[in-house]
Amino acid sequence: MKSKLLSDKLYYLRATQRIPQKEIALAIGVDATTYSRIEKGDRKLKGNQLSIIAEKLHVDESELHSLWLADKLAEVLAKSTKDEAFTAMRIIQEKLYSVS
Repeated sequence: MKSKLLSDKLYYLRATQRIPQKEIALAIGVDATTYSRIEKGDRKLKGNQLSIIAEKLHVDESELHSLWLADKLAEVLAKSTKDEAFTAMRIIQEKLYSVS
């Protein structure tokens, strides 16, 4: 399963603000076709591209980073059973809260 939380959000934000794909593509140093593939979830973002896109789309970078991370977790957890996935998420949550 390919999670597309980030790519769907990028498309939504860009489309509702009526920003051409070419403008975002230029800002992150790729061509419009490559950026289109990012919005479709067929290509991953690199390095500082997320911060540049956040600025261009007037959105908090942490929101986009959270969606990127959720996509990564979903891809890994999709390879496990439902029970294993929920157990793993519970363990992570417990560890994060016990460290804070």
